[in-house]
Order: sequence, then structure tokens, then C-alpha cells
Amino acid sequence: MIIRILGGILVCAACALLGLYMSHRGTLRARRLAEFRQTLVMLKSEIEFAAYPLPQAFANIAQRAEGDFADFYQELSRKLADKEMGLAEAWEAGLAGLEDNHFSREDIQAMGGLGSALGSIDSAVQIKAIDMAVAAIDDILPHLTVQNAKDGKMYRRLGLLGGALITVVLL
Repeated sequence: MIIRILGGILVCAACALLGLYMSHRGTLRARRLAEFRQTLVMLKSEIEFAAYPLPQAFANIAQRAEGDFADFYQELSRKLADKEMGLAEAWEAGLAGLEDNHFSREDIQAMGGLGSALGSIDSAVQIKAIDMAVAAIDDILPHLTVQNAKDGKMYRRLGLLGGALITVVLL
């Protein structure tokens, strides 16, 4: 009987932890999207005020960014400096590597069109494209915050109640 109770507690705890994880996943998406938005603002200032060429601007951002975004910009800088591929292809390849960072397809689409616009010669077009990507992210973030608050409660409660239901059915 003690083993059944202990098993029930473990099942309940595992389901509650799964609910917490699912709740936290949306928060991570919002945080990562805000971090990427910040790197885009840095890129805009590198192009607009410092007038660096894109490989140098990407390298500068890679030094100031953290984690996967630093790797993303460092890889872009390297590919452009070595002339391995064009900017649009390098941008798309880099975004494909960022899909593991809790981004949705909507987020990747908001960032995806930026690569072709950054490859243009005119810096005004590049700045306008960055502003449009930042605006798209700004449109996503408030909706995501409201959705996370609502879905977070639901996931936490469902995890706990689902664990309790499984425990009752098994006992």
C-alpha cells in the first residue's frame, strides 16, 4: 500500500512539473524574442550611427550579445567575411539554427524577411527593414504576454489535476 501511495505522489509530482515546464515555455519565448529585438536595435545603431559594414557590425553585436544570439551574429560575420554565401542565405541558415530557442513559426517569419533587405546597398533601406522587424516583434510581445498569463495558469492547473486524476485511476 505504501508503494502505491508513493507511486501516486510521484505521478502527481511528475505531471505538476510537466505543467510548470509548459507554463515556463511561453515565458521563455517572450524573453528570447525581447533579447532578439534588442540585438536588432544594436544592429540598427551599428549601421546608422557607426556606419560599419555588415560583417563588422555583426561581429560587434556578437561581442555584446549573449548565448545563441552571439553565436548567430558571429556566424553571420564569418560567412560574410569569408564570402561563403550571400547575406540572405546566411540569415536564413542562421534563423534555422535559432528555431530551437523557443521561437514559433510566426517569430521566424517576422525575422526572416530581414535578411534580404539587409543585403541592399542603401543603409536607409536596411534601417527601415530593421524598424519593420522590430515593429513586428513589438506587435507579437504584448499578445504573447497576455497569452502566457492565461495559458500558464491553465498548464499549471492541468498538470496538477491530470496527475491527481491519473493517481486516482491507478489506485
